[in-house]
Amino acid sequence: RDRANLAQRVSYNWRKIPVPVIMVIQGRCWGGGLQIALGADFRFVHSDASLSVMEGKWGLIPDMGGNLVLREVVSKDVAMRLAMTAEVIKAPTALDVGLVTSISDNPLQDAMLLIESITDRSPDAIAAVKKLYHKTWFGPQWLMLARESWYQLRIILGKNQQRAVKKQLDPEKNTAFLPRKKW
Repeated sequence: RDRANLAQRVSYNWRKIPVPVIMVIQGRCWGGGLQIALGADFRFVHSDASLSVMEGKWGLIPDMGGNLVLREVVSKDVAMRLAMTAEVIKAPTALDVGLVTSISDNPLQDAMLLIESITDRSPDAIAAVKKLYHKTWFGPQWLMLARESWYQLRIILGKNQQRAVKKQLDPEKNTAFLPRKKW
């Protein structure tokens, strides 16, 4: 229960890393490559890229954990269509159905801007948000609320939250964040 096999861990274990995982996709991202990319928290895609759950073409089902993310980012009918048909879709369609975060002619630059924005925030808060969302997004409301309260208490009692406040109130006296707490 809740155990991924070796192939599934290639995609699924990105969730366990307490920092955002960002994929930049250019060209073809088909089959196992797409399943690996789906494990990321954000997917920035070149406008000319194509994506496909290619396993259906070979008489297989997606088996690297990509199904977990598919159910989170697209509707069930879209996930089924992609998995059953092995249809190759272009970046704009992938964005329309929620498969990717963003498309542009320079996805690496867009990803770097996101990284810059995130690294300007408390590493404790970033790790807590990632864990909270991945652990409770589809769970019962009471569980998300309970974890939210617990994580917030841990953050408030930490030094990085105080540094985040000081950074906002007086950017000139910015103090670097401490290494994040283990989440």
